[in-house]
Amino acid sequence: MNLVMYQKKEQMTIVLRNIDNRGVVKERFIGVVHVKDTSSLTLKAAIDDVFTRNSLSMSHVNIPIFIPYYEF
Repeated sequence: MNLVMYQKKEQMTIVLRNIDNRGVVKERFIGVVHVKDTSSLTLKAAIDDVFTRNSLSMSHVNIPIFIPYYEF
C-alpha cells in the first residue's frame, strides 16, 4: 500500500507595469512567490516581502493593483 500525500501550493506572479513618457507600456517580471493561501492578507504580506527584498516602495505603486487568481 502506497500513501501519496498531496499538498496544494498556491503561487503568485508579480509583474510591474509602467507607461513611460512616450506612452509605451513596459513590463518587468519581478518573480514567482509561493503562498500558503490566497487571502488578501497573505498576498499583501508576500507583495510587501518581495518589494522589501528588491528595494521597492509601495508608495510608488498606482492603484488599482491587478491580482488575477488562477487555480491549477
